[in-house]
Amino acid sequence: MSTDDEEGEENVEEAACPYCRSMDACAHLLLVVDITFRSAGGGVLYEAFEKRLVDSFENGPDDGGDIAFDELIEEVEGLADAEDGYVIDSPGMSSAYRAFYASTLTKAESVLALFGRPVAGVARSTRTGREVP
Repeated sequence: MSTDDEEGEENVEEAACPYCRSMDACAHLLLVVDITFRSAGGGVLYEAFEKRLVDSFENGPDDGGDIAFDELIEEVEGLADAEDGYVIDSPGMSSAYRAFYASTLTKAESVLALFGRPVAGVARSTRTGREVP
């Protein structure tokens, strides 16, 4: 965590991995999301998260993706072993972030395999992503 109280300086409070204490991306990091601007910023699940979010824009309700974003975050919460939050505060702008972690590399790989698949019990078209009977 670093902070600077001088006016006009950036205040940063970042999360450290609870398993290896890295302040940078590590093998434990499943996903980091900017809650303020509702976007993903990195981690093992980044590409799968973005793909599923884009699919929801194309095939879901016209809500700007808010419901899908929240549902995907809930799914990641259920798969993660730990999470942390932090804020980056700059003059004129601040963002709240959440970071989700897996306790081991093996767990991170299995979470990626699970997250990349459709929710159990719902068949989806591989071409459109829509539910099929």
